[in-house]
Amino acid sequence: MARMKIESLSESRCTIQFTDEFDQPHNLELFAPAAGGYVKIEARGYPQICERLSSTGNTLMWSPASGPLSELVRREYRKRRAAERRDLRRD
Repeated sequence: MARMKIESLSESRCTIQFTDEFDQPHNLELFAPAAGGYVKIEARGYPQICERLSSTGNTLMWSPASGPLSELVRREYRKRRAAERRDLRRD
């Protein structure tokens, strides 16, 4: 797996670059309304992103009270990686 890189563009906007468990690169610009709400992907017609930075599942929500969006994205990326490691141990 390649290293993950997150860049905070503002309190409610960031970019993340990473490679998934299938060696597919991802380069996403994510944003949420300044007052909080659903996290969305900028370049893909604004679809919502889900927990663990997935395209399916529970929709990811952000609140300004929880800190910058980049911190939420970092936590969700770590959850994604932990789930990948658990899945690999089961095989």
